[in-house]
Amino acid sequence: MVDEVRQDPEVRAGTDGPDWIAMRDRFGARLGEDGRGGSSPGSGLAECGTLMAECRFDATESAQNLVRAAGRETGMPGFVLRADPRGGVRVVIRQGARSQEIRLETQAIPGEQLRIVWRWDAAAGPGALAVHALDRDVFWAMTADRPLPLPVRDLHRLITDAATRIDPSVDAVAVAEGLLPLGPLPTLSPDLPVESPSGAAPVGALRRGDTVLTADGGTARVLRTVRQPLPALGGFAPVLMRAPYNGLREDIVVAAEQRVRIAGSEVEYLFAEPEATAAASDLVDGRAVQRLDGPGVRDWAQVVLDRPAALLSAGLALEPMTPDALLCRPGALPHSLLAELDVDTLRAARTRPPRLRSYETQSWRQARAA
Repeated sequence: MVDEVRQDPEVRAGTDGPDWIAMRDRFGARLGEDGRGGSSPGSGLAECGTLMAECRFDATESAQNLVRAAGRETGMPGFVLRADPRGGVRVVIRQGARSQEIRLETQAIPGEQLRIVWRWDAAAGPGALAVHALDRDVFWAMTADRPLPLPVRDLHRLITDAATRIDPSVDAVAVAEGLLPLGPLPTLSPDLPVESPSGAAPVGALRRGDTVLTADGGTARVLRTVRQPLPALGGFAPVLMRAPYNGLREDIVVAAEQRVRIAGSEVEYLFAEPEATAAASDLVDGRAVQRLDGPGVRDWAQVVLDRPAALLSAGLALEPMTPDALLCRPGALPHSLLAELDVDTLRAARTRPPRLRSYETQSWRQARAA
């Protein structure tokens, strides 16, 4: 069971990624990468695919069916994604007389935000079930031998069919043909300006060895630049941070879960730390920080630095991609966007300023406004 996820040659860093065919959040369903729908789904099996769900973990007393979809022919549950009271996450698949159940034990805490990824490659290798606790940046993963593929039509039905039940704790669900990398994912707009000794450069254009300016007044080298198309919902919904608020010199766009470094007397008083990080979504106030509508899928970028430091973008300190969660599950590294970096190199990039949960960020905002 776990912690050893075998090498998958189809997963690599870059703009290549899964073909997101359907997605759903609290505002409704979207089909296709433009969010408007495309051709009708095929009738064959999706031999290689991904299901991604974001939810609040609320299964404190009884099992919580996060996603439950009936099979097209039997009417019985053909796919179930379930959270168990003690932190376990299960995937149950039924296809006629065949069935499969995969269970991953986690130490999820009630109320925290989880990203759950189930991915399968029936022809080339094992499936993988992974859970990322986003508030704490903690990661769990396991493999599943001989995963059952899902029909392409059933992938669409998971999102659009009235027979599919999605728990109110689920913020977003998306399905794709192809494999999503495990572990941390990028959260910066590729054209976001990053400050360097020679001037601002788009984060998506940075390359290994480039030097950037950091929020602590120093510099750092880029170890890796990654890009990935992702559904523009949940943690990857676009957020506009407007100038001149928060010290910004120009507007920037980041993903909802992008971490922004905050500092000042309020941070020291409330959290006994000189600085902390807050999710961009928790800074949304409708004026200085706003949610954006966008296409169904958006391209995001990020960089890994050679030391613990924050990027500077138009005067604002932003967290780079951190490998902390992956280093606790090194077997998942070959399946991640950081697959070509060795563990010793990644350890040098570790950084862990306190990560504020949503209610803590709200307390800071109230103290700052007082």
